[in-house]
Amino acid sequence: MLAGRDLELVVAHTHGHGDHVGGDDQFDTVVGKSAEAVAEYFGITAWPEQIVEFDLGDRVLDIIAIPGHHPSHVAYYDRSTRLLLTGDSLYAGRLYVFDWPAFRASVARLHGFVAAGNPVDLVLGTHIEMTREPGVDFGLGSDVHPGEHVLELDPAVLTELADVMAAAGETPHRIVRDHFIVFPLSPAGEPL
Repeated sequence: MLAGRDLELVVAHTHGHGDHVGGDDQFDTVVGKSAEAVAEYFGITAWPEQIVEFDLGDRVLDIIAIPGHHPSHVAYYDRSTRLLLTGDSLYAGRLYVFDWPAFRASVARLHGFVAAGNPVDLVLGTHIEMTREPGVDFGLGSDVHPGEHVLELDPAVLTELADVMAAAGETPHRIVRDHFIVFPLSPAGEPL
């Protein structure tokens, strides 16, 4: 209860990978893990192009579908804090891309949303795999990260990602930048 109001707790994720949904069985109301379930819950009738508002009462979030890392991936934009929560689609690390065309389109859609007048103070992803040394990541599976990159990314990093993905073309390939590494994978999860 908050200030005399009963509020329902709803758990929604950026996407349905196991490292994000592992504790779901603790909660009564959890948004599903498929693109269809996410679209239905948030009222997205034109997945992935439609951006919808989700009214929390005193606060509005914008829900932006951004498949490519996972079919159900979404970003959340909090208008009141001007934070953009990007899950595994943009963070200081390896951006694992399972669907190259969808990822390219999603990054363009996300950047277009911000460029259309939705100011972002910080981009927040869900992992850190980069060191503070530009373009250098920790080894796969590393559980010790001395000198790791900060979680917060400047919005200019989203612009950089949009620019490199627009220039990348249709053939998946690895792209190393100061704050992220675009890391394409086969549907089976093997590096391309």
